[in-house]
Amino acid sequence: MSFANKKTLVVVTGASRGIGRAAAAALAAEVSGGGSRLVLLGRDADKLKEAEAEVKGANGEASVSSHSVEFADAAGAEKSFREILSEAKGPFEAAVCVHNAGTLGRQGAKAGDLSAEEVGEYLAVNLVSVVSLNAAFLKETEGVENRCELMYIHL
Repeated sequence: MSFANKKTLVVVTGASRGIGRAAAAALAAEVSGGGSRLVLLGRDADKLKEAEAEVKGANGEASVSSHSVEFADAAGAEKSFREILSEAKGPFEAAVCVHNAGTLGRQGAKAGDLSAEEVGEYLAVNLVSVVSLNAAFLKETEGVENRCELMYIHL
C-alpha cells in the first residue's frame, strides 16, 4: 500500500526501541500526505522521546506524538488508546497499526511455577492490549477508504 500524498494514521506499539522504533522510522519515511499522524506507544517515556525525534527527522511533514502506556494494565491501556486515538484528528485516507509491544514472560519457568499475576500480565500485554488497541484503532479509522490490514508483529 502506498502512503504517498495521503493523509495517513500510523500507530506503532513498542516504538521506544528495537523493531518498533525501526518500523516507526521506516513508516515515517513512507508517509508524505499533509495532515498525517504518527503515534508512537511504549513504556519508556525517555526512549520514546528519542524515537519521536528520530521519526520527526525522517518526516518533517507529519505530526508525531509519543505516549507512555503500560500495556500490562489492560483497563488503563484501553482508556489510553481511546484517548490518544481520539486526538488523532481524522478522517484519514490510509491507516496502519503495527503491534510490536509484547513480553515473553519469565523464560524457562514451568507453567506450574507462574503466579496468577504473571499469567495475567502476560495475557494483558500480549492479548488484551492488542484487542483493545485494535478496537480503538478500528473505531478511529471507520471512514478510511483504504483501511489497510493490521500488521501484527509480535516478538
